[in-house]
Amino acid sequence: MPKFVVPVSESGPSEFTILAVWSKSKQPCIYIQGVVKAVQMYRDLITATPTVLIGDLNSSVIWDAQHPRELNHSALVVLLSELGLVSAYHSFCGEAHGKETRPTCYFRWNDQQPFHIDYCFIPEIWARDMRRVEIGSYDNWKQHSDHRPLLVSL
Repeated sequence: MPKFVVPVSESGPSEFTILAVWSKSKQPCIYIQGVVKAVQMYRDLITATPTVLIGDLNSSVIWDAQHPRELNHSALVVLLSELGLVSAYHSFCGEAHGKETRPTCYFRWNDQQPFHIDYCFIPEIWARDMRRVEIGSYDNWKQHSDHRPLLVSL
């Protein structure tokens, strides 16, 4: 079982499940491979209740060739689409995976190594209600992390 994909039940004005993700190396299923396996494992939960998958996936289509075809980033995007989830950033900004213009991470705080590797996948039906998607700037967040916050307003 992927160790760093945790389901959290949210209740309030609406009920939904959050799958909080931190994709890591040095695991039985490394990086995106573990995320794909977790989504497969939680398939019934995802189809039973609105679900948001969010977090540090440490993944992009630019690294698809480094993983088995059925366990890479592109496979995850297809799987989530089949389950009715879309990337909030990609849907809102109209950009393709791997062609992002706004990075979510500057590898080891290096502003010359930007990557988009953090995601928020939401139910496709929620995408039409998005009002804003923002990513924190390099300068405002460099003292806190090499990753940047991803804000999705619905």
